[in-house]
Amino acid sequence: FDMLFSELPQKPENLNAKAKFYSRAGRDEEALEIWKELCDANPSERIVLQIARKLEMIGRREESIELLQKQAFEGRLAIEGYNLLVSLLVFDNQFDAAEALARPLTLDDPHGEWAFKKAMLSLVRGDMPEAAQRLQLLVSASTNHPVAYAVSHEARVRLALLRVILEGSNARFDDLATLAIQEVQFLPARTVTTPLLGLLASPKQIEGER
Repeated sequence: FDMLFSELPQKPENLNAKAKFYSRAGRDEEALEIWKELCDANPSERIVLQIARKLEMIGRREESIELLQKQAFEGRLAIEGYNLLVSLLVFDNQFDAAEALARPLTLDDPHGEWAFKKAMLSLVRGDMPEAAQRLQLLVSASTNHPVAYAVSHEARVRLALLRVILEGSNARFDDLATLAIQEVQFLPARTVTTPLLGLLASPKQIEGER
């Protein structure tokens, strides 16, 4: 493999392919070194996200967050980058920082993924009525995109659970059982990355997962 790549032109797309191969082979540091060189030459969001996800996967979340925060400060993050950064802050128990980042942002959100993230932040903050109100707006898929279907699925499940909590002794638990059966039929196998992870699925990725 190394001999093959030494014969190829050292173009960004070839170097990125080499880094991906190293990453899948467990040669993480070599993959990161290539991606960081590509990022220094052209700090595109795509390369930045590959670095951030790899850092998270190998247990270096602080570095991942720091990288994304720097890119956000420099105005280089779009919705996918902000989704990932907010998710990492939540996973790191930095709820105030996650909410402070998410609240003022208005981003292109055709499939409801960002709106779902804000609903989850309301839930983390303990404002269950607000979370329920936000989730209610997401129970129907906004588009025919698989990500929109995943968002609506997550919203219906969480809204049903929230209603049981909010209604207390008046709650109908048999509604939850009915919902569970319906959701299994509606989405028998996850075909896209969960909105909670903040990863916006591309058509190529979706086709590969199918």
